[in-house]
Amino acid sequence: MSDPRREPRDVQAQERAEEPVQRDNAAAGLRERYLKERRDYQETEEFRERYAARAGIEATNSELKRAHGLGHPRTRRLPRIRLAVYLKTAACNVKRMVNHLVEMAAKAARAAELAAADALQEFARASERRLGRESAGATPIPHHLAPYVRFHAALPA
Repeated sequence: MSDPRREPRDVQAQERAEEPVQRDNAAAGLRERYLKERRDYQETEEFRERYAARAGIEATNSELKRAHGLGHPRTRRLPRIRLAVYLKTAACNVKRMVNHLVEMAAKAARAAELAAADALQEFARASERRLGRESAGATPIPHHLAPYVRFHAALPA
């Protein structure tokens, strides 16, 4: 239930929100017109193509500023600041390279685990065939390697 005493205020606020803002200041009108033209231009394909390169580098700029302190240089004079930027950029690149190599090593380790599990399962099947048994779950796999076989067997084919 709404309070009837508050309804007129709500209606007035809604009417004010729907009215366009009128400004007497000529500069404000120019600014609004410029913003409208800029926003319209940002919707064009030409803008998207030109902005694509900047959009790709923004994450790097953010990382350099946030994680490496590039936003607040601790030195003065252009040559020293330039050197600080070069060194911080090199540190960022080295960090990214190390992260990439760690990721590649993790993928390689995962692939090696899966390959080892496949080889162990094939070994178990061959051993059972040699012994004349059917695959009944009893595999001659060493106990320290059994988790890899069980893990791989649980993965979808």
